[in-house]
Amino acid sequence: NSLMKNVYSILLTNLDERLYDDEFGSTLEESIFEIIGDLNGESKLLNQCVSLINKYEPRVVVVEDKSYISISDDNTVVIVLYIKVPRGIARKIELTFRKDS
Repeated sequence: NSLMKNVYSILLTNLDERLYDDEFGSTLEESIFEIIGDLNGESKLLNQCVSLINKYEPRVVVVEDKSYISISDDNTVVIVLYIKVPRGIARKIELTFRKDS
């Protein structure tokens, strides 16, 4: 599905990485591990994901009350986003970031 590919592209493209469009992309990869220990860190990351998706792929709606972030002891952060596409179909996107020790 092209909408799903678009969402992955939006979230996984680093800011300033796209040629001729230095405003496109996210800072997720560089800021993901800064949330550990930050009381509002998880909500900041979810808000960043929602804002980026709203800005670049407005046909997709993030179901915020079902979406969450999971942090494990082995330096792994998983972002789980439940999204609805135009036909009303709900899908799940899962992004896993792992920090080498």
